[in-house]
Amino acid sequence: MNLEDSKFQKGDEVVYLGYKGDYDGKVFGVAEKENPAGQRYAITIKEENRIGHLIVAEDRIIKKKEADELEEDDRFIGVDGVEYIVCGREYSENDKAMCYLAKAVPSGNIYLIDEFGIEEVKY
Repeated sequence: MNLEDSKFQKGDEVVYLGYKGDYDGKVFGVAEKENPAGQRYAITIKEENRIGHLIVAEDRIIKKKEADELEEDDRFIGVDGVEYIVCGREYSENDKAMCYLAKAVPSGNIYLIDEFGIEEVKY
């Protein structure tokens, strides 16, 4: 595996799937090949008031998504505080925004929510 085959690149915003929780991070280095532990990405994470640097495997990080980049089965918290699962998406030329057909987790009701109605993307 070389740098061209790398799933993540230097500067990518990621979420580190830690053992004690998930943390926002940024890739600051990519090795030519994995080390014996299967790690090849150098990331910086912020945990409360501390900043940490880690070497991690590809399966421990995911690319951070913006509100207009969600796909089917992604989850988010709406501005109303409710958690939703994306069932479908389409760009609205009228609204100039990505719109999602989303299912509310507790009730199962279906809603049409645009990207501006998303408070937080869940990972």
